[in-house]
Amino acid sequence: MFRAIANRGDGLTEARSRTIDSRVRCLHTALLVGVAYYLGALIGFALTFPDEAVSTLWPPNAIVLTALLLASTSEWWIVLSGAFLGHLIVQLQSGIPLPMILGWFVSNSTEAVFGAFCIRRFTKGPVDFANLKTVTVYTGFAVILAPVLSSFLDAAFVVLVGWKNDTYWEVWRMRLPSNAVAAITIPPFFVLWLTNGNVWLRSSVWRYLEAASLVCGLLAVSFAVFCQAAPGPETTPALVYLPLPFLLWAAIRFGPAGASATILLVALSSICGAFRGGGPFTGISVAENVLSLQLFLIAVSLPMLFLAALVEERREKMKVLSESEARFRTMADTAPVLIWMSGADKLYTFFNKVWLEFTGRSLEQELGNGWAEGVHSEDSRRCMETSTISFDSRQEFTLEYRLRRYDGEYRWILTNGIPRFAADGSFLGYIGCAVDLTERKRAEDALRESEQCLAQTEKVSLVMVTHTDLEGRWLKVPPTLCELLGYTEEELLGRSFQELTHPDDVDLNWRQRQRLIRGEIKSFDLEKRYLRKDRSIVWVYVNVTLVTDRDGRPLHCLSYIRDITERKQAEEALRESEKRYRIVAESASDVIVTIDETSTILFSNAAVERVFGYTPKELIGRKLTVLMPESLRRRHEEGMHRYLDTDKRTFSWNSASFPGMHKSGRQIFVDLSFAESRVGHRRLFTGIIRDVTERRRAESRRNTQHAVTRIL
Repeated sequence: MFRAIANRGDGLTEARSRTIDSRVRCLHTALLVGVAYYLGALIGFALTFPDEAVSTLWPPNAIVLTALLLASTSEWWIVLSGAFLGHLIVQLQSGIPLPMILGWFVSNSTEAVFGAFCIRRFTKGPVDFANLKTVTVYTGFAVILAPVLSSFLDAAFVVLVGWKNDTYWEVWRMRLPSNAVAAITIPPFFVLWLTNGNVWLRSSVWRYLEAASLVCGLLAVSFAVFCQAAPGPETTPALVYLPLPFLLWAAIRFGPAGASATILLVALSSICGAFRGGGPFTGISVAENVLSLQLFLIAVSLPMLFLAALVEERREKMKVLSESEARFRTMADTAPVLIWMSGADKLYTFFNKVWLEFTGRSLEQELGNGWAEGVHSEDSRRCMETSTISFDSRQEFTLEYRLRRYDGEYRWILTNGIPRFAADGSFLGYIGCAVDLTERKRAEDALRESEQCLAQTEKVSLVMVTHTDLEGRWLKVPPTLCELLGYTEEELLGRSFQELTHPDDVDLNWRQRQRLIRGEIKSFDLEKRYLRKDRSIVWVYVNVTLVTDRDGRPLHCLSYIRDITERKQAEEALRESEKRYRIVAESASDVIVTIDETSTILFSNAAVERVFGYTPKELIGRKLTVLMPESLRRRHEEGMHRYLDTDKRTFSWNSASFPGMHKSGRQIFVDLSFAESRVGHRRLFTGIIRDVTERRRAESRRNTQHAVTRIL
C-alpha cells in the first residue's frame, strides 16, 4: 500500500513538474515575442522620414507573422499575448491614446494571423520558401492580401479615433507598402535561419569564403549606391541596379536562405542611405521618396525570392532524381535479368552488371552501339532495323536474337524495350530487359522434331486405325494401339472406348459421336486422354468419321488415332519455361531493401510482406534492425559504424546467412547479399534477402535423424 501511495505521489510530482515547465516555456515565448515586437517598433519609428506618419519599413507586424509561422497553432495565443505587451509599452511611451493603441493592435494582429493562417492552410508543410508554390502562397497572402485588408482596418481606426489629420485613403496608401516591404524582407530571413541555420552553418571552408565574398561585395556596392551617391543631373539611374548581380549570386548559389539575407541587407542599406541623404531616393518630395524606395525594394525582392525558390526546387528535384537513379542502378545490378537503357539518340547509355558479366565486356565497350558487336551476323541487320523502326515510332518492341556470351557461345536472347517519357511528354529513350531463352528454344526445337517424327510415323502406317460400333465398342484394333494402351487385342475387342477414356474427356467425346451418328456433322476430331492398363495417361489425336451403307444408314465409326503424348509433354515443358520466364522478368520473389548510412530503410519491394510480415509502407523510414533479433541489433550497428569508418568488410557480401525477426515475433532464417552505392556524400546499401527458414528446418531434421541413426 505504501508503495502504491509512493508511486501515486511520484506521478503527481512528475505531472506538476511538466505543468511548471510548460508555463515557464509559455512565459519565455511571450517575453521573447514582446521584446522582439518592442525593438521592431523602435526600429520602425527610427525608419520614419521627417513629416511622414508611417514608417518606410514597419517590422512589428512581420515579427508577429514570423513568430506565428514558427510556432504551432496551439501556441498562437502566447505569441499574440507577448506581442500585445510589447505593443502596449512602446505605444504608451510614444504618447498614443489608448483607443488608437487597441485599434492598431487589432489591425496589426489581424494582418499577421490572417497571413499565417492562409499560409499554413495552403502550403501543407514547412514554410521553407524552397518551391514556387510556397513563395506564391506567401506572396499572395502575406505580402499582398493581408496588408491590403489590414490597411482598411488601420485606416478606419485612425479616422474613427481622429488621430492626426490624415484622410482614410492617405493612411491606407502609406500603410500598405510599408507592411508589404516588411513582409518581404523580414519573415523569410528569420523563418529560414531560425529553422535551418545550424545546418547551413556546417559548411566547408570554401563555402564560407564564397559567402564572405558575396557579403563584402554587396556591402561595398550598397554603400556606394545608396549611401555615397547623391541625386543630381550627373547621377546615372542605372547605378541602382548594381546590387542585382550579387542578389542573383545569392539566389542561385545559396538558395532561399542566401536570397532572404541579401534582400534584407539591401533593404536596410537603401533605407539608411536615404535617411543620410544619399542614394537615388532623396531628390523629390518625402512622400514620393518613400514610395519610390518601397516600390524599388518590392520590385527587387520578389523576383529574387521566386528565383531562389525555382533554383532550390530544381536542385531538390535533381537530388531526388540522382538518388532514384542510384537506387535503380543498384537494383538493376542485382536483378537476375539483363537490363539496358538508351537515350533519345538511339545510343545505349547503360548496361547492368548481369549484362556485362554475360558478355564478358566492359561498360565502355558496350556503350553507344558497341553492344551490337556481340550480335550474331545473321541477326545483326534484323536487330538494328527493328530497333530503328521502334525508336522512330516510339513503340514498345520485342526482339529475339543471338548474342555472344563471354565463352564465345551464341545464346538466344529475348529482349523487350519500353519507351521512356519525361513528365512533359518528351521522349527520353528506351529501357529494356532481356533474358536467355536458349533452353526454351531448345524445347521448341525438340517439339518440332517430335512432330516431324510423328509425321514420319504416319507415313509408315503407324497411324492407328480402329473400328467401333454405334455403341462405342471396339470392333477392330491395331497392334500399335494395343501396345500404346498396354492391353492385348482380346482384352480390347468388345470393350467400349469410354471405359479407357479419361473421365474428363468422356462427355465431349460422346456428344460429338452422337452428333455424327445423327448426321449433324460429317466428322470430328479432338485431343483426348486414354488410361493405360497401368493407369498412366497417354494423349492421342482422334479423327472420327461415320461409315454408312448404300441407303445412308449408320454402320460403324472409323477412327484415326495418333499418339501425341510427346508433343503434349513438350508443350507443357514450353509453358513451364515461359511461366518461369515471366516470373523472372516481371517480379522478384526475394526481398529487396535499400538503406542509408544510418540503417534507415529507404525502399522495399512487395516481397517483404511475405517474408517478414511488414508492408513496404510500414518499413519505409524505420531502422533495418526491426527485421533482426534483439541479439543482432547492437552487433549490426557496431559493424555498420566500423565499416563506415574503415571500409573494411568482416564477412562476404555475396552470400551470408543470418536469423531474421518476423513481424509476429517469430524468428526466421535468411540468406543475404548486398552491394554499396554512393550518391554525392551519401552511401546507400541495397540487399537481396531470401527466406531459407524451411530449408534450415529440413536440414536440422535431417541432421537429427542422422544423429539418431548413428546412435541406434
